[in-house]
Amino acid sequence: MGACWRRALRWQINHLDPANLASVRGVEWHVPRLDDIEADLSVEAERLSGDDNTVLYGFSVFAGERLLLNGRAIVVLDAAKLGNPA
Repeated sequence: MGACWRRALRWQINHLDPANLASVRGVEWHVPRLDDIEADLSVEAERLSGDDNTVLYGFSVFAGERLLLNGRAIVVLDAAKLGNPA
């Protein structure tokens, strides 16, 4: 499954519209699932690094004060610029 997933992700990155989620890493789950959480979910994100086209965020998902999961996400702001340096 890993190789298939990586190929699919590479295809998606090559076909992204601007400002798309490209990768999620280091996710730590503090609950077994999200679909049975009855409270409203909120997301907190902090820019960790990046440039004018890709940004690395640290993020956490909460239900009230309860931490449900956290990790890092890469967002591509303009996929047309990937592999085409100005």
